[in-house]
Amino acid sequence: MTQTPPGWYPDPGAPPGVAPHVRYWDGQRWTAHVQPVQGAQPPQPQQLVQPAYGGAPARPQKPGPTTPDGERLSGWWWRVLASLLDGVFLSIAANVVSLPFQIQFQRDLDELTQRYLDTGPGESIDFSTFWNESIDVYRDHMVGILLVPTLFTIAYFVGFLRWKGATPGKLICGLRVRLRDRPGRLPWSTIAIRVGVQTVLPSALLVTGLLSGSTSVLVLCYLAAMTFWVVDALWAAGSKKRQALHDIAARTNVVRTR
Repeated sequence: MTQTPPGWYPDPGAPPGVAPHVRYWDGQRWTAHVQPVQGAQPPQPQQLVQPAYGGAPARPQKPGPTTPDGERLSGWWWRVLASLLDGVFLSIAANVVSLPFQIQFQRDLDELTQRYLDTGPGESIDFSTFWNESIDVYRDHMVGILLVPTLFTIAYFVGFLRWKGATPGKLICGLRVRLRDRPGRLPWSTIAIRVGVQTVLPSALLVTGLLSGSTSVLVLCYLAAMTFWVVDALWAAGSKKRQALHDIAARTNVVRTR
């Protein structure tokens, strides 16, 4: 039995009349993970049977990618949809939390803009000075308009990953985050690495750019942060293990729960 390699095989314990499906063999025993055979109608939940232990499988099938123990990985578009949903939830909540800071920031920015618009006849606007003073306004309000939403975002990801193993967007899409090599609750260290790479690192680049006092450094840091976010998101689309960069760093996978 132990000589048969891990993989998806026809379920030897499936009763007659159940839609064709395969069950994952981990190399020593049958697991609880099942999925329909390609081209066949998926079995209804009540039709799925308990793992059979009658022996090693006879021939492999070709299902989609899974974790080493056979749990089905999420497709890239499902991850995109979950991220969009989380983005909407975070945008609403973070804006509410930081609203007083944003109001004061907008007042100061409007005051600066109006001062330059009120130039007298024959006077020209020094756009370089205007830009630098605008950056100063951003820097003065950085705690309220950048750090507060960032801390809220970190708390959102950390809290839900520890509590539910998934953010609200992922839960709605039937997704969950787990360690690649074993199921179970995510350790704090794994959550810290995952959130650190996904959220803290690009946010730190933006803060560095604002604190530098240099327009060139700010632009470079902003472009670096945006590039990292894009590459991180797209990496999962081309990865055989369907891992984004933050998944690789934390050794996690996003899997389907339904």
